[in-house]
Amino acid sequence: MGQNDPRNRKPSGLDPLAVSPAVTCLVVALLAGIVSWRSDSQLRTLSRLPKLPDSGVLVTLRTDPTTTAGVTTAIASLHRTRVRLVSRGAIGSALTKAESGNTVVVSGSMKQVPMRSWRVARHLVGDFHLTAVGSLGAGSVLSQIANRTRHVILASTKHFEPTDRALFAGFVLGDDRGQPPWVADDFRAAGLTHLLVVSGQNVAFVLAVAQPLLRRFRRRGRFAASLALLLLFAAVTRFEPSVLRASAMAAISLGLRTQGRPQRSLRVLSMAVVVLVCIDPLLTWSLGFILSVGACVGLSTVTPWVERHLERVRLPHSFRTMLAATVGAQVGTLAPMIWAFQGVPVLSILANIVALPAAAPVMVWGLAVGVPTGLAVGVVGSGPARLLQIPTQICLRWVTKVAETVAQIPLAEVQLFTLVLAIAGSAALSTLWWSWGAKFRWSLPGGLVVGLTFVLPLLGPIVWAPRVQFRTIERGALAYNINGHLGRTADVLVLSHGVRTEPLLAALRRNRIRAVHLVVIRSGGRPQAQVVSALSKRVDVGAVLVGERAFSGHVRPVIVARPQMALQANEIRVAIQQISSAGSIAYELTNSAGLTP
Repeated sequence: MGQNDPRNRKPSGLDPLAVSPAVTCLVVALLAGIVSWRSDSQLRTLSRLPKLPDSGVLVTLRTDPTTTAGVTTAIASLHRTRVRLVSRGAIGSALTKAESGNTVVVSGSMKQVPMRSWRVARHLVGDFHLTAVGSLGAGSVLSQIANRTRHVILASTKHFEPTDRALFAGFVLGDDRGQPPWVADDFRAAGLTHLLVVSGQNVAFVLAVAQPLLRRFRRRGRFAASLALLLLFAAVTRFEPSVLRASAMAAISLGLRTQGRPQRSLRVLSMAVVVLVCIDPLLTWSLGFILSVGACVGLSTVTPWVERHLERVRLPHSFRTMLAATVGAQVGTLAPMIWAFQGVPVLSILANIVALPAAAPVMVWGLAVGVPTGLAVGVVGSGPARLLQIPTQICLRWVTKVAETVAQIPLAEVQLFTLVLAIAGSAALSTLWWSWGAKFRWSLPGGLVVGLTFVLPLLGPIVWAPRVQFRTIERGALAYNINGHLGRTADVLVLSHGVRTEPLLAALRRNRIRAVHLVVIRSGGRPQAQVVSALSKRVDVGAVLVGERAFSGHVRPVIVARPQMALQANEIRVAIQQISSAGSIAYELTNSAGLTP
């Protein structure tokens, strides 16, 4: 090769990213000190409860209000601190009229609560229990533009069914409000939860949709327009941690490309994480941020390794790429998912492979069509939106059906024990392979770890399914006499006041309970109506026993308890002893042998 070959040319000037080890250590030590100091300062701020007047407090909402079990909550900032607004009844209804970025005049009292990881990640110092909600303000210019953009996009889906509209808002905007709990549990059981909330891939789709417009700018103008677009999308999605990570990576990558110095994705990820953690050290407490970084690490390291080994398999290139990306993202998030949710669905890779070809068009086509058709709704009506959003509805139905189908398969989850056993087995076999003098290849232990991690859980429900007489499956939910094999049946399920729908559905799924002979509402009949209604969507319920007639659940038959009443649910006998004026039931359970469980 001659001297004029471009590969022999040395770059002019010094590479600012190539520094000596001493300078690197000094910079790392300096950044560690800054992060440590800022983290300690912010944690000290969270431990001090601010003194606020009982009325006339002006706050700025940082999240959209959400209502769960009659309680409306929202995160707001005031006096350089953040609190969680808590309200009920008419006050909660008044708060739901506000949006993120709006200013609200509220009255109430502060209450300090124990620190949780999600509270620390959101910089919450306590709960502000509202007694009144006053006037609303539009907020900053950025928040007004962001809210208007959300309204325009969602206007193109007004003709959708409520479930489809809620899923579309989750896919495109990361808004999980309005999603039925049983649908959300299906997505969680199939390992598709990342589709219901905004993630880093949404940022890539937004930039892809905007490429025809961005290409009209020159290099520096294109960079400035891209930054403005990233800022707007981050505001539209409420500055979620995963979007912050992806936006920071996109901004750094675009800046380096503008300077003619593109870098590898793993290096760009490291730079983005360093910048974000220096700005907000408490971001490391956010599970969404950890999962986003883990997925990106898996895509940067595991995915290329899987692609190289799949080249020998005669499969379409697009399928190999999608499979490698799915495996890489799953491996990267496996450890934090097991730590946070006590398990990962064993069929998550298969579900993602089947669902992602339909999920990507929802984000790309739904966003590209949503803006113009949403603007046209107020001018020419919803006709264009009804026509152009047909592909979006078809894709939404496909992904929902995939989640529902996979969720109905009663298999176990990948847990910490399974992961440790797979790694130990792979390490032992690799040691033998090395001791025998064979050529050591990382593909052997790596393949075994990936394979055994997702194969071993398949054997548990098939080989070992013991009969359980009594189990507390969730706080406020007790199950008696669980029997069966893959699809288990519980004779009696007792629900007390305070049980929540989402954890209950998840607990029933983990215990593979598919049918319940008798559901006993021990206390709180009216608040449990929504719980039982959601329960019946995913579990075969024989009957519901309540202590008051005002129960409005959509389950039949509903049996109203009376003193001295006795019911037989398979092998369990339920004897009613007393019913309070509030509808709480005092009961006694005995099994077929006359013993109390």
